[in-house]
Amino acid sequence: MTVTRLSEALPIDLSMSLNYSFYIMNIQSLVHTALNAERYSPEYKSAWRSLFKLAESTCKLVTNRDLDPSILVDDWVAQYDDTINHCNPDDDAVTG
Repeated sequence: MTVTRLSEALPIDLSMSLNYSFYIMNIQSLVHTALNAERYSPEYKSAWRSLFKLAESTCKLVTNRDLDPSILVDDWVAQYDDTINHCNPDDDAVTG
């Protein structure tokens, strides 16, 4: 038997796990690019466009819920954003 694709050689659950991992890594990469690219640059626009297209396709896959792609993108950014530029320990003294 000749295996022509990796997914044929892997058990179904492992193959699905690899697809899910790739999906998550792609989202993380897009969020990182969208937040760190120079504003309005081609990379910035492309990353945001790709995030919204991915969110729209994800929302279409989940047919039993009314999902909004913009909320999904907002959740991804909140989950995978690793920088908080506005936080400063001195802010606690100002805000109480």
